[in-house]
Amino acid sequence: MQIKLLKYSLLIFLSLVILAGCKSWKKTTSEPSDIEMEKLRNLSEKSVKANFRYDWLQAKISGKLETGNNNFRFKANLRMKKDSVIWVSVTPGFGFEVARLMITSDSVKMINRLKQTYFLEKYSAIKNLIGIDIPFSSFQEILIGNMPVIESFYNWQTDTIENLHVIKEKADYNSDQSYTKNVRQEYRVNPQNYKLSKIRVEQLKPQNRLISFSYSDYQERQNMMFPAIVKGLIDDGSISKIYLNYKKLDTSEKQHFPFSINPKYKKLNIKNLPR
Repeated sequence: MQIKLLKYSLLIFLSLVILAGCKSWKKTTSEPSDIEMEKLRNLSEKSVKANFRYDWLQAKISGKLETGNNNFRFKANLRMKKDSVIWVSVTPGFGFEVARLMITSDSVKMINRLKQTYFLEKYSAIKNLIGIDIPFSSFQEILIGNMPVIESFYNWQTDTIENLHVIKEKADYNSDQSYTKNVRQEYRVNPQNYKLSKIRVEQLKPQNRLISFSYSDYQERQNMMFPAIVKGLIDDGSISKIYLNYKKLDTSEKQHFPFSINPKYKKLNIKNLPR
């Protein structure tokens, strides 16, 4: 089961990356009306304004991963420097580290201590793997329930679902009824505090995949609201679920990001990693 954690932890992080690609997607010619554009801008600005702000972040996480009939509980230590580094150490219930992941704006690194393997790739390898150009800063925002900045509202609309404000992309088709974009995304915002309640993303091609992340149990930390509970679901033919409970959060101290590779470990190519 520890091996499965390594497999699906990578899937979770790559899925979070998929959610963060809004800056690079192609603009369409379906422009909202002036009234609708104003609604979109107003809702987006209020949600971004409510984002949790930090320079350095350290969090203790208790989690559970469900894949098929298997359940695995784990603990993780998350550290970040804004716009610079994401560092994660994963341990099972009995204490020792089984995986370490570090993502920067120019590289992706992961160690599998059980398999005694590692990989080290350029950040652009993620684009080659999933076919989307990803802004690193948006990747960080999604991890903590922050609303990413949407640079263009062409082909977007507002809606209300389950008493939540919604910003979502319209379905857009070619003349042959095929999709014009790889991904369609939706953000649901709590009208009381303008924090993200749910993100729902459909990856339409090259393969169908549904990804959703919900944020709840918002608590005040450093005079800002932070989600204590994050739940994720990935459906790409089989269903995987992840549950994250942020137990401790600190933004007051500078963080360190140790990442040393045992020279005896075997290097893997990202193409050979488990999907």
